[in-house]
Amino acid sequence: MVAEGCILTVNVDVDAHVTLNRSVNLGHDVRIGKFATLSPGVVVSGNVDVGEGAYLGTGCIIREKIQIGAWSEVGGGAFVAKPVISRTLVVGVPAAFKKDL
Repeated sequence: MVAEGCILTVNVDVDAHVTLNRSVNLGHDVRIGKFATLSPGVVVSGNVDVGEGAYLGTGCIIREKIQIGAWSEVGGGAFVAKPVISRTLVVGVPAAFKKDL
């Protein structure tokens, strides 16, 4: 599902059963794995890989060349500057490990 106001640039790969909520912005060379959810206002910079089932909270920002692990969660408003390990929750600015999921 792609909601209104989304911007998808070049060489973007969005897998099956993905939700791109309102005003999501995907930079170049981004891959979004199946079952991922990107909440309203998420910004994903270039060369980012969002793993299967990942959940990105409202208004979070993912820096370029970052990998978001499968079934992980990024809290709303977080700024992700380091890779996120699968099945973990990260929150804050800069995003930091909060707990295993």
